[in-house]
Amino acid sequence: MTISRHYVLAAGGTGGHLIPAFALGQELINRGHHVALITDARGAKIPGCPDKMATHLLPAGRITKKPNSWFSGILAIAALLLGAKEAVGTDIDVQALEASRDNAGRNNIADELFPLYLPEDLPQVKADVLVANILAGPLVSLAPQLSGLVKSGGRLALSGILAEQGDEVAAAYAQDFDLDPIANRDGWVRITGRRR
Repeated sequence: MTISRHYVLAAGGTGGHLIPAFALGQELINRGHHVALITDARGAKIPGCPDKMATHLLPAGRITKKPNSWFSGILAIAALLLGAKEAVGTDIDVQALEASRDNAGRNNIADELFPLYLPEDLPQVKADVLVANILAGPLVSLAPQLSGLVKSGGRLALSGILAEQGDEVAAAYAQDFDLDPIANRDGWVRITGRRR
């Protein structure tokens, strides 16, 4: 028996930027879960959003919009606002970490509830779920460290990966995870799995 859960996805921009969120959302809906998409006004008008996915527009002024950091930390912030006890964030880009901290502050999230780290400073936490929507190169190079952060039985969701890069990224995680079939939509893929 599958337990229905509620998921919040965050994505911004237009076109291809939303495809990984749509693909992940559709898969969760297909499995009987409830999904909400948090996006900006432009993103909410893009066709292709699954029919059963609720769309929520971000309130003006609540998210810092810096180049390459528009939605930094927003998924963790949404989880905290919906009741998660803690979220841990990491990024290879100091500017993205600064934007995440600023976005958390704008949403009254205390620093101690959302610690942020560069990968080399990240403590060895064990997470129930790890979500990453970054480039294929960092996903591959960080695979040993990211895999080590997921507890046995925990879930992995990787997106923002071009279709031609999917096999390489999947191979980097295959020794630690029982991977689901790669989901491909309009040239973007999503890789999910459960930690052994």
